[in-house]
Amino acid sequence: MAVDKLQDLQDQRNKLGADIKELAARQDDWNAEDRAKWDDLNAEYDKIDEQREGVKEQLQVAARLEQLRGSEDRKAWQANKEGVKPITEQTKREALVAWCKRKAGQDVSDELREAAHRCGVSLESDTYKVNLRNGNGGFNNEGFGTEYRAQSTTDAAGGYTIPEGFSGELERQLLAYGGLRRVARVIRTDSGNDIPWPTNNDTGNSGSILAENTQVSEQDTTFASKLLQAHKYTSDLVRVSQELLSDSFFPLGEELGRMLGERIGRAQAAHFVDGTGSSQPEGIITGGTSGVTAASATAITFDELIDLEASLDPAYAASPNVGWAMNKSTKAAIRKLKDSNGQYLWQIGTTAADPDTLLGKPVVIVQEMDSIATAKKPVVIADFSKYIIRDSQGMRMIRMQERYADYDQVGFVGFMRTDALVLQSAAVKFITMA
Repeated sequence: MAVDKLQDLQDQRNKLGADIKELAARQDDWNAEDRAKWDDLNAEYDKIDEQREGVKEQLQVAARLEQLRGSEDRKAWQANKEGVKPITEQTKREALVAWCKRKAGQDVSDELREAAHRCGVSLESDTYKVNLRNGNGGFNNEGFGTEYRAQSTTDAAGGYTIPEGFSGELERQLLAYGGLRRVARVIRTDSGNDIPWPTNNDTGNSGSILAENTQVSEQDTTFASKLLQAHKYTSDLVRVSQELLSDSFFPLGEELGRMLGERIGRAQAAHFVDGTGSSQPEGIITGGTSGVTAASATAITFDELIDLEASLDPAYAASPNVGWAMNKSTKAAIRKLKDSNGQYLWQIGTTAADPDTLLGKPVVIVQEMDSIATAKKPVVIADFSKYIIRDSQGMRMIRMQERYADYDQVGFVGFMRTDALVLQSAAVKFITMA
C-alpha cells in the first residue's frame, strides 16, 4: 500500500539523514573516501526524498479521487432520481478521447460521441479548454501554505469536460517544475485582462500617545499598485501516433497532461525565479532585495544565514508562509553547517508530514535558482504569500491533424497565460555571493 511505502521511504530517509549528520560531524578530518561517501549519501537522500514526495502526491490524488467519487455518487443519486444518466469520470475521459480522435481521421464510436455530447464537447472544434483544479491548499508537502482562488471552475463552466487524470497530471507537472508554485499565492481568473493589485508598506509608521484635549497629528501612508498581466506560454507541439490514439488501454488524457504540463512548467519555472517583469513574469529574485552579501564567492557561513534571516522585517518573518528557497546543490552545502554548540542548522523532518527545516523554517527546493558561485544569489528567505502567481483562463489544447499526417501522427499543443510578481520587495531577502 502507498501508506506503507511512504513509511518505508521515511524510515530510509531518517537513516540516511543520521548517516549524513554523523559524517558531517567529522568533516575536518575527511579523506577522499569520506568525500565520495558524502556525495553518495546525499544523492541517495535526494533520490529517496523525491520518491517520498511522489508517493505523498499519489496519496493526495487518491484522496481527491475518493472525494470526487463521493461527489459523483451524490450526483448519480440525484440524476437517477430525476431519470437522467449521470456524468462520471469515465464519461469525461471518453469525451476527451472522442475529441482527440475526431480530426485524426479515426472512427468515433457512438458511445464516445454520446459522451462528448453529454459533456458539451464539440468534436468539430480544434480547441479544448482545460480549467485547472480548484483547491484550498493541499500541496503542503514542502511545509508552506498554498492559497488557490479559482473564480469559476464549476461544472457549468466546463468542469464536466475535464478528466481528473488529465487535470491532475497537468497540475502535478506544473508543480514539479516550479517549486515556487508550491509555496506562492496562486490566483486563477476567468479573463486575461490586466489586474492592478494595490500595495502598501506601513511598517515604518506607528501610533502615539495622545494627551487629553489634544488634536491628533497626521501621518500619511503611501499606496501604490502593481500590474498582474497574462503572458502566453506554449508547450510547443506534442506528437501522438495513431496507434496510441487507437489503443483504448493507453491513458491518453494522463499522458497528454504530463507532456504539456512538463513543458509549460519548465518555461514558467525559470521566469518565476529571475524573470524581468517586462513581457514576462517578475521573478522572486528580481522583485526581492539583497539581505546579506557573503564574504566568500564559494561558501555560505552560519553567521551569514543568521544575518539573512534577521534582514527580513519581523512583520513578514512572523508569517506562517515564511521559509527558505534554494536548489539541491546549495542544500547539500548548507546541510553541513553547525552552530557554535555543534548543532546542525539543517533539521531533517522526522515524519512524512514534517518538512526539512533551516533555523526552524521550512525549505522548498527550487532547481532553477543559482548555485553558490561568484555574484550569484543562491538562497532566499521570504514570506511567500507576498509572491503572487496569476493563471488566466486555464489552458487551451489545440489539435493539429494535418501537419504530421505523413508520419501518421497527430500534433497537440497547449497554451497557458500566466504572470507573477512580488507584492512587497521587503518580504523577499536573498544572499548575494561575493
